[in-house]
Amino acid sequence: MGEKPFSPQNFGILLFLAGFFWIIAAITYSRIQEFEGETDGGGNAVLVALKKLSLLKSDEAFRLFVITRALFLCAVLAAPFFVILAQQQAESSIYLLGLFILAGGFADFTSSIFWGKLSDISSKKAMILGAIISTVLSFIVFFLDTFFENIFSIIWLMPLIYFILTVGYQGIRIGRKTYLVDLAGGNKRTDYVAVSNTIIGIVLLFTGLIGTLSSVIGLNGIILLLAIIGVIGIVLAYKLPEVQEEV
Repeated sequence: MGEKPFSPQNFGILLFLAGFFWIIAAITYSRIQEFEGETDGGGNAVLVALKKLSLLKSDEAFRLFVITRALFLCAVLAAPFFVILAQQQAESSIYLLGLFILAGGFADFTSSIFWGKLSDISSKKAMILGAIISTVLSFIVFFLDTFFENIFSIIWLMPLIYFILTVGYQGIRIGRKTYLVDLAGGNKRTDYVAVSNTIIGIVLLFTGLIGTLSSVIGLNGIILLLAIIGVIGIVLAYKLPEVQEEV
């Protein structure tokens, strides 16, 4: 008998190849010509963020953006629960991980251009559309798992859903990056990015507690909760002002 597809030996080969390509990537990046940037007024990002937290009080549009961005984390938080749900029901999970990796990579590759162009037109709409896709998928997964027993034992179904989820999250990610840059403009961008990333980092520290709810409401209950949070985020996103890049 031959080796199993995911035997320790084959994992070793995959890790070796991954390391090899990382080295190739590092060599490639080292050949990029880098120009000196502006350093006046630079500082530690965390300290800058702490000093500028007052922006959340004084700048209504920025405050609403940060809250909306935090709520839109539901899209990326739902992904691991989708994977766990599929693993629990799959009769054979040998190829499942590979399918998820392919689905995620292909989604990033095929959707980035679309989201980039839409963000240039309206980064707000890109965020909202991406969030709608992700949120609707969470409701669909909850419905399927609740009313169709072992539906995700169909090995290709969840990777397909994961592909669409990743497409949606790309819209959120690219849209919110573009929105923040356009909202801030000029010298305020550093402050906005520092404060926003710090707040999101703090939120992420507590999102691990969501997993503890699985013993109470189950995996599909967590997915439903994240979908509801997504709906709240979408409602708030509609209240964000439209912004355009400064020319």
